Amino acid sequence: IAVLLRSPGRRANQYVDILAQCGIPAQAELSKGYFGATEVTVLLSLLQALDNPEQDIPLAAVMHSEIGGFSAHELAAIRLAGGDGPLHQACRAAVQAPPDEAALLTPALQKRLARFLDTLDDWRTQARRRPLSDLIWRILQESGYLDVVSVMPGGAQRRANLEQLLNLA
Repeated sequence: IAVLLRSPGRRANQYVDILAQCGIPAQAELSKGYFGATEVTVLLSLLQALDNPEQDIPLAAVMHSEIGGFSAHELAAIRLAGGDGPLHQACRAAVQAPPDEAALLTPALQKRLARFLDTLDDWRTQARRRPLSDLIWRILQESGYLDVVSVMPGGAQRRANLEQLLNLA
């Protein structure tokens, strides 16, 4: 079966995701290929954040993904506790801020955030010392992201997308 779209753009990936949720294997032929896949954009955002942690959008994308595991409410609490400025600086400030149960900035959230920042710092150090392919492989292994995307709907294709990115690196 083929589903033809007049201008697929972002909608093609939405169709693929919905079909995959229904247990129907699907793929989309787009000119951007696997670079438009969610799992690949998350990993690319992580690489951008490692290169320059002051970039808010890539860092927020990683934090809200399966790699970071922070909910939108937790991100809001971190931002409120951390004040103005880049998200990375707000995260560092939120780790040091006094807990505020009303704003969801709990000690448990602060510990998770501190571990996440430590992991990012470690990956940034490794980015300067290792080839890109080694770094990506280490990230996939330590974060468990390759396993996570493998059990998602369309997991085989998602895993193949990440493996293709690793091969390109």
